[in-house]
Amino acid sequence: MNIKGVSIKNCQEYIEDNFGKEKWSEIFNELGEGSKKHLPDGDIFPGNWYPIELFIEINEIIQRKYGEKNRRILRDAAKYGAMNNMKGIYRIFLKIATPEYALKRASMIFSQYFDEGTLKHTETGKDYLQFQLDNVDENHVFFERFAGFVEGILASTSAKASSIEYKHFKGEKRTVFDVYYKR
Repeated sequence: MNIKGVSIKNCQEYIEDNFGKEKWSEIFNELGEGSKKHLPDGDIFPGNWYPIELFIEINEIIQRKYGEKNRRILRDAAKYGAMNNMKGIYRIFLKIATPEYALKRASMIFSQYFDEGTLKHTETGKDYLQFQLDNVDENHVFFERFAGFVEGILASTSAKASSIEYKHFKGEKRTVFDVYYKR
């Protein structure tokens, strides 16, 4: 599985903006040689495809160094990236869009960021949506980052708060995300 470089670039920007520019160098230096070979000069190109393993390793280092032994930092970094990527007219549009509309569109852009897996909206209720992610192996770093991305989308709409839970079904390569929010 591969991921667009913009997601890795968001990791870099999150660390630099919240912990200092020098901290990104520390993360880069902790990467294994297999991961470093994908970033020969340390440069990340947002439009390029990179192995998901590189993204996972970066996030594991972030969690270990700055996450205080919990995964919340992974969601925070993804939320930061989602909100940073929505600029100008998109941000204005999302502020007037309903949370349901914005989240349903999120499932349509999944394949622009990942070259495997499918994401579909499966259920809607009052202040609730459900997504199903198929054909992606169990990886809680990836799932936490996706949950944070959804939090970022919701924070850009009229929603006031959100809670996201997920459950992976082993053997089925299926993960269900339950998204709750308030207006």
